[in-house]
Amino acid sequence: MTETDPAPMMRAAVRGTTSLLASALAESKREPRQGALKSVVFMSTISAVFSPATPAGHAFTEVDWNDVAEEEVRRLGKESPGYVIYQASKTAAERAFWKFGQEAEAGFGMTALCPAWVTLLLLKAVCIAKY
Repeated sequence: MTETDPAPMMRAAVRGTTSLLASALAESKREPRQGALKSVVFMSTISAVFSPATPAGHAFTEVDWNDVAEEEVRRLGKESPGYVIYQASKTAAERAFWKFGQEAEAGFGMTALCPAWVTLLLLKAVCIAKY
């Protein structure tokens, strides 16, 4: 991750999330019909909730956020490491997801998934084994 300016990545993460949700909301408010939008699943990442400050064995819930990454980006600005910018942008995007749902009173269900990289490795293994 070679990004050095957090502003464009943070802006893209939040605006991308909220613009998709605005489109989903507009679609859900159209005349009810069969096959209408019932739920939105947001593919987040463990980076949005896990930080180095998380104690071992912690059971994550909806109150957990990677505040450390967001604070580091605020503190370091353009000196932030790329992976911290990524983590902060994912945290900001997921916060925006839940904020949108609360403020817009969306007529559809909302779920965020926060997979770890291990999940991706398992998926790759399954795909390789299948083919």
